Formats: sequence, C-alpha cells, structure tokens
Amino acid sequence: MSTAYERYVDWKKLAFAIAGFLIVLFIPLPASMLDVGIEYTAGKTRVLEKFTTELFGRSFADAEQWQAMTARILEANMDQGAMSRKVAEDRETDTRWLKRSSISHHSSHLKKYGEAIRAVPEDRFRSMMDEARKLKLDDLGWGDLTEAEQ
Repeated sequence: MSTAYERYVDWKKLAFAIAGFLIVLFIPLPASMLDVGIEYTAGKTRVLEKFTTELFGRSFADAEQWQAMTARILEANMDQGAMSRKVAEDRETDTRWLKRSSISHHSSHLKKYGEAIRAVPEDRFRSMMDEARKLKLDDLGWGDLTEAEQ
C-alpha cells in the first residue's frame, strides 16, 4: 500500500538531486573564499591594532577614546580607498561622514584627532596606510588567527 505523496515523487530523480547536493556540500573551500573570510573576521581588528600601535605606542584595547576613534576613522578611510593625509584631515570637520560611517565622536576628540593626524608627516602617513591595507588584504592568513577567530 502506498501513501498519497509517493505517486508524485520520482525517487530516482530525488536520489540524484540529494547525491548532487552532498557532493557540492563536501567540496573544500577555495583559497579565495577562505581569504575573504579571514579579512572579514580579523582584518578590522588587526588594522585598528596596527594604527594605535604605530601612532600612539599602545594597543587598541589600552587606547584612550580619542585614539581609538582616530584608528576607526583611519580604518574607514582605508576601506574606502581614501589613503591621503588630506582626506584624513578633512574628516575632522565632516561630522556627516562620521555619522554615516557609524563612528561615534565628540568635538574634543576630533580636535585631538586633527592634531595627531597633522603631526604625522605625509610620507609616513601614506606608508602607514599602505602597510595597513597590505596587512588586511595580503598578509593576514589562517595561521595569524587566534583559536577563537578560527
């Protein structure tokens, strides 16, 4: 005796579809997909750490609020491809951009941010931004992740 739905199911086609799904499921991830996952998972934190260490000589966790804000602004600039110091200096007065980028800010912090950016020579600033971008896009690998990030 068959149930009602068995007349509508072609078991050979269903088995073929399930086998195809399982084959696709067990194909290993390509290296490019793994790289994108690593960038997404750990890239931002590593870049923030690099900026605070290079500019202020302390880790991101130990940074003051304005220093952490500075690192966040520089990281957002880097993600948008705005690598020049001129653009970074303009962010001091561009509160609309800060709100759109979801970066909390205070006017006293923005003043300190501007002073810190102006204190960095243009060539050092550009090389710092290039190194941070290279770290996020090229240098960060599976072996660099912590146990929790993996």
